Amino acid sequence: MRSPDEAAEVAARNGFGAHVLTVVDGDQPAEGPRDMVRAMAWTVLLVAGVWLVVAADSAAPLVLGVLLLAVVVATLVRFLLRERRAFAQRTRLHCFQGGVVVRGSAHPWTRVSVAERWDTQLVGQDATPRQVLSLIVTAPGVRAEVRGGAARIQELVEQARASAPRAEDGDAGPRTDRPRA
Repeated sequence: MRSPDEAAEVAARNGFGAHVLTVVDGDQPAEGPRDMVRAMAWTVLLVAGVWLVVAADSAAPLVLGVLLLAVVVATLVRFLLRERRAFAQRTRLHCFQGGVVVRGSAHPWTRVSVAERWDTQLVGQDATPRQVLSLIVTAPGVRAEVRGGAARIQELVEQARASAPRAEDGDAGPRTDRPRA
């Protein structure tokens, strides 16, 4: 699913109703210390390159400074292109009132399993721990972990459970798996 319009067409064919939200699988911040050290190293190379270019009194330091700057810029462009491509390839959950559309396939909420997972994430400069809810959404052929919009997805699943036919009618409704303590 490249565009939300394609997801809306699939949802309309399946009678899912109005669009509620779209979330991206694995939508989370950078990893932490390793990424910070990497950014600091590239910043040092950038500063060294600028200093060599500005303070050059002969051709050799000037050439070295320009080469350092070129390496930093080329690495930045490569990183941005790789990150853009990685983000474009992530699974998108297009959530509608009646179900979810993932990778071109439609799944009603009654056929979707949702499991909760609580993680501790360190936030801010003082590394204050914060509990973050992740949902693992599973449908036939699809497994995605979602952080953003988790409360809204739970609400949609609960609404579907309330309106779904009971087990004696031949359909047990959506499954919400809760992890055991």
